[in-house]
Amino acid sequence: MFMDWILFLAIIVTSSLGEIPEKKNSTKKLSTPCEEEKLIRALVHYKISSPEDLILLAMAGSKPDFCRDLTVENERVEEYLKHCKPTSEQGLYLRLLSGFKTVKSKLCDDAVFKELLNRNQRCYDNVKYEVMSCIGPEDWIEIENATKVCKIMKSVMGCHYTKTLVNCDILAAEVLNELMKNIMSSVKEVQCKNIVQGTFVRDLRSIVKGSTTKLVPEILSVLILALTLL
Repeated sequence: MFMDWILFLAIIVTSSLGEIPEKKNSTKKLSTPCEEEKLIRALVHYKISSPEDLILLAMAGSKPDFCRDLTVENERVEEYLKHCKPTSEQGLYLRLLSGFKTVKSKLCDDAVFKELLNRNQRCYDNVKYEVMSCIGPEDWIEIENATKVCKIMKSVMGCHYTKTLVNCDILAAEVLNELMKNIMSSVKEVQCKNIVQGTFVRDLRSIVKGSTTKLVPEILSVLILALTLL
């Protein structure tokens, strides 16, 4: 009799297990494409179409309500991306938005760096019109050739660094360079070597060893100062 009960219970348990529905994946797959207008709202508002625009945005970091506005826009786009799937054509926007998030993190969440930036704000306000000429080709971060991308990036960063060094001082240049490294790292897909603080200062020595006819007036104005910093 006891064995009959065991067999009966086994049959019931087996039948019940068979009726248990399969667990569905709780992770909701995003199938709705992101609407371009909503995705690039922050980029349009801040007039961002390149990494250079992100640098200019960061150089205005101590303005009233800067962090509040950046935080609101960053949270809005992050929330939107939870409910849509970016298309393959929207890759550039996502990389620029990643850079936008980096600007927000460095200037609003990193108290030490924010203080360093604020100390040099007057300098950045004065030099921002000078660095507007420090630009690469249109959509250069989408170039597939890694060597070319790294060369352009180094040129853009070097130009910003030099103009800041000339118009301000070494500290302001190094703080800006640290910020640029973070921004560039967040928007590019290739790995570039030897992109470090003071990149342009070291480049001056190689220029001097080459043809002096390549030295533009801008480089000559900082040559003596830069070499003393090596």
